[in-house]
Amino acid sequence: MRQLARFVGVTSIAVLFTAGLSACSMNPFTNEAPSRAESLSQQDDIIWSSGDQYVALADNNAGSENIHPASIPAQDLKTILASIHITDGFVLKKDKTPVFSVGEQQVLSSTLSQALAQAGSGQDVTFATTARYSSTFSEQQKSNSARVFISKNGRLNMIFGLLHSDYEDDAMNSTLLAGNRSSSAELDGTLSLGLHQNFHVDPHTGVKRTDWLVIDTIRLLMQAKSTVQNGNYINAEILQDVSKSKQETGNLKQDVSKMKEIIFELTDEVERLKREVELLKSTR
Repeated sequence: MRQLARFVGVTSIAVLFTAGLSACSMNPFTNEAPSRAESLSQQDDIIWSSGDQYVALADNNAGSENIHPASIPAQDLKTILASIHITDGFVLKKDKTPVFSVGEQQVLSSTLSQALAQAGSGQDVTFATTARYSSTFSEQQKSNSARVFISKNGRLNMIFGLLHSDYEDDAMNSTLLAGNRSSSAELDGTLSLGLHQNFHVDPHTGVKRTDWLVIDTIRLLMQAKSTVQNGNYINAEILQDVSKSKQETGNLKQDVSKMKEIIFELTDEVERLKREVELLKSTR
């Protein structure tokens, strides 16, 4: 009887201990909250995760079908990610910097390629990443998150939830979440449109979503490949400057050629005047 009572007591304590852990949602050994990927795992299909960083498949809840699964090579996705920029700086001097660090580009290019290949027509791909970014006076860990899908017109859509947002605040407030189709996010940074990139415009209200980037991937990739020379990528803006410089150089050559003709004509005129002067001298 005494052994039975001891067994019941131990069992009760174990049940209460387990219930307490479940209520706190903590790891009993590390006393840490579960990662963002772990908290999403019950409702989303995790493709890749590392701490709070993740790439996952999620229902689009939009009532429209995507062109999924989609096959986009990792290298092409890396080119696309590298083309997305944010505007930084003061009002009088604004600089464009890449949204994604080299590390983020490397991870996302492969994982997004895998996720888009596995996604169904009713699914979007969501992701969140963090990276350290250096500024003039400090170095901070920033967060990026977005919802990605290929729409019926073949465009790659990227709806940002976070854009170079302070990671410590995001982790504390549990807001490391992807963008939303139905509501616009107030981003910490400002997206800068590049070649073959546009903001989504709501067809019903005509409102422009500056958190929703629409990319013509085919034209962008064709442009990127056409600007590859000797194995090195040349920025399209640089090519435009080179083309402009060539045009100006051509115009200068034409002007120089015209100046040479004028000089020749003047030389002939000077020689003629010299002869006339000599003639006048000889007649005196």
